[in-house]
Amino acid sequence: MAKNKIRIVTLGCAKNQVDSERLLGRLAKGGHDVGHGLGR
Repeated sequence: MAKNKIRIVTLGCAKNQVDSERLLGRLAKGGHDVGHGLGR
């Protein structure tokens, strides 16, 4: 089965960046393929 792919673009303050990192960590532990930015 293919992994679900998640990409997050974080806008705003440092708190937004921390929240995004925490969310990506949880998603990665759940088996998702995670990334940052637009990933072109």
